Amino acid sequence: MDLKRDRSKQQVVLNRKVIAHVTTDGLSRIGRKEDHRENGHVLLVRFLEGIITVSLVAIFFGLPIFFLGLTLQGIAFEKQIYFYGWILVGLVSWVIKSVLQGEMRIIRSALDYPLLILLGVTILSVAFSVDRWHSVWGFFGDPSHGLVGLIAMILGYKLIQNYATLRGMSMMIGGLLIADIFISVWAFLRLVDVPFFSSAVKQFVPLSLLGSLSGLGAFVSIMTPLLMMVIFVVQANKKIPTWKRRAVITSFMLVLVMHAFIFLTTYAFVPWIGLLVGVGCFLVYILARIIRPSNGWTWLPVVQFTVILVLLMIGNNSIARVQLPVEISPEYGFSWDIARETMQKHLLFGTGPATFGYAFSQFHPQNFNENQFFYLRFYQGTGLLFETLSTMGILGTLALLLVVVTFVGVGIYLLLCQHEKSNIVPLGIFSSALIAFANILLVRSDNTILILAFLLPALFFVSFRTMGEVAESSITIPLKASPKFALTVAFIFIVIMSGVIFSGVFLGKVLVADVLAGQADRSEEVTKEGSVQSMTHAIRLYGQEGRYFTNIGQQYMVLANTEALKQEKDRNTDLIRGYLDNSIALATQGTKMMPNDVVAMEALGQIYENAALYIPDSRALAVESYKKALNLDPHSPQLQVKLGQLRLETAAMYKGKDEQKAILEEANKILESAVAEKKDYSPAYYQLALAKEGLGDLEGAIKNMGIAQYLDPKNVNFMFNLARLYQARGGEEDNKIAEVIFKQIISINDSEINTHFSLGLLYEKTNRNDEALFEYQIVLDLLPDGVSSDVRSRVEEMMANIENKPSSVVEVNMPNDQTQNDILLQEQEVDPNEFLNEDQQDLQETVPAEDALSDEVDQS
Repeated sequence: MDLKRDRSKQQVVLNRKVIAHVTTDGLSRIGRKEDHRENGHVLLVRFLEGIITVSLVAIFFGLPIFFLGLTLQGIAFEKQIYFYGWILVGLVSWVIKSVLQGEMRIIRSALDYPLLILLGVTILSVAFSVDRWHSVWGFFGDPSHGLVGLIAMILGYKLIQNYATLRGMSMMIGGLLIADIFISVWAFLRLVDVPFFSSAVKQFVPLSLLGSLSGLGAFVSIMTPLLMMVIFVVQANKKIPTWKRRAVITSFMLVLVMHAFIFLTTYAFVPWIGLLVGVGCFLVYILARIIRPSNGWTWLPVVQFTVILVLLMIGNNSIARVQLPVEISPEYGFSWDIARETMQKHLLFGTGPATFGYAFSQFHPQNFNENQFFYLRFYQGTGLLFETLSTMGILGTLALLLVVVTFVGVGIYLLLCQHEKSNIVPLGIFSSALIAFANILLVRSDNTILILAFLLPALFFVSFRTMGEVAESSITIPLKASPKFALTVAFIFIVIMSGVIFSGVFLGKVLVADVLAGQADRSEEVTKEGSVQSMTHAIRLYGQEGRYFTNIGQQYMVLANTEALKQEKDRNTDLIRGYLDNSIALATQGTKMMPNDVVAMEALGQIYENAALYIPDSRALAVESYKKALNLDPHSPQLQVKLGQLRLETAAMYKGKDEQKAILEEANKILESAVAEKKDYSPAYYQLALAKEGLGDLEGAIKNMGIAQYLDPKNVNFMFNLARLYQARGGEEDNKIAEVIFKQIISINDSEINTHFSLGLLYEKTNRNDEALFEYQIVLDLLPDGVSSDVRSRVEEMMANIENKPSSVVEVNMPNDQTQNDILLQEQEVDPNEFLNEDQQDLQETVPAEDALSDEVDQS
């Protein structure tokens, strides 16, 4: 028994040793696996942080120089999509990294609360917007002013705050400097017109890679303090070999010289106030020895500031060897008038982000019509300050100013705390940020400048934190969930990732759609298989843009007009009606998507107007569309002239004198309003003269036609109708004046068949039969071979009447002074408004009765 007990004890001890050995070995293996997993986890986190840094560097380097040149909306749209793409890459990396670490850490800064307030006010403004879709996504052409643009800029700001190390900050500034070198060298070579660039390259690559010369001037201004900052940093870094330091400093000095040349050649596009403020701030801190650069280099900002003052005093004396494009923006007075009028109706939240085009059309003052560019509509204000007053009201403007004032105040305080330190980096970034803010607030700026105005302050705060000058403050959101909440956290993660992926795919579709739309717009000819098909594909990819529907509606109208101009035997009436139906349906959809957009409403009116020959009620629908457009742009003389012209055409269709008179009086009232809106608008006087002629007021008709001809003395149509009105009044002096004008027209264009015919009528009426026969013979000689034989025979019959009964031609049952060509017009049932002589077209004016023969020639 004892032996058995001893053996059992030995076995237990042996089993315990085996278990202990196995357990120890297993735990060591498990530990090694956990170490590998931890190392892999750390590597993945570092990899994601690297992706975030790469995305931010790509924004600073690529945003100023990136463009495709293929989209319909242009460079600003392409840059905005580029910016969104890299922000999404950074955001995805941030979310995944936070989930892997089990927490989301957000570094705090002085601008966090002002930015949140601005975001909150913007969301409220979107809720009250007149165009919510474009307030969210940004308006056609430059989407940077929408809610999504603001969110992307805030995300970019926070990404820089969280992940910009000293090395990463250096890479971002370096990327910006490389972009500046590209932009400055290219602009310099283009401005001096270096001959080795082909015309194709010049046409595809714009002079300003920013998209506009004002953007070029702003960007070069922003980069000037940064260049001086880098020169100071490189010169003070003794670790760099001397020859390398000299090479880098010389290169950047040459870039500063190119900056000065660009300032001089593009004087009118440089934000001088912001440039002086930024460079002046840089100089003041150095001269006051608040920040001390390396000894012997204080002269650099002094010279730079002096050069800027000299260039400013030289003035607009461009020495560029190329023709600079014209860029127009509303004057400050007009912008303030628009803001004031808008706030009377939309005080707190404005008309909505990115809706300045609506505010401009609705509230611009009447005296804007006195400007030579009265016909333009602006979709951005002169500076974000005036634009925000209109689009986001008083609350949005205060929120924006809060962001700017907070940054400036905190920046000045932090820089003052650097007394007698050689830290030049924050000063350079702060000065550049000041220029960016001054530019976006006071000058119409491109989206690149707006984005830099949000990102440079982030770099400024990072520069203090990474150099140990400011204590880091952060908040941590735990993502390590207990089993009870693990499902909720996983669901939230999936929702966020799905939203990010959806946004990325959506942006890709939007970009491809706009490339297709740009392809359609660049087509030399509108065809169903070419441009129309491309625009159709664009709508299928991105059917939320109303401009696409308006554009394709106009293209179908072109197809209808092209088919209508064919010979009668080749003309397909059913095809024309199909094109018109598509045109109207698509343009109507455009107005439904953008009901407060005057361009969409005006385009629909034009389509209805052109469809009048084939769709019975289209003229009335055109009037309705133009009235809606006029409600959106109440001071537009062009829309009023269009309405008056359509009422004149409607009056010509009525046979009852009372109905006709009522419509003519309505047209007369509308056209008098057009004249009152713009007193030097010749088409308004022309149409008003026709209205007064219809009302029997020949004195008023001659007076207004004379003003139209005085305002536009080279317009043959105005000259012809003035002579015709004198001829209709028929006094002895009137006939002499009419004859002089007719002869003047013939001296300009001796093939003007209408003028020869009218001059023949004048000679016939005044019994100068030989001269009348001579003019009628010229008419026969000028008639094309394909013209109807009826026309030729009637002219020959008129000539025979002169030869046989020269004295009886004048009185042949022509009530109301109707001339013979009026009778021809009635017998042939030709609409005088249907076809216009090419030399007499002006906003599709009504062709007078004497144009009957020419009308039939053109129709044939």
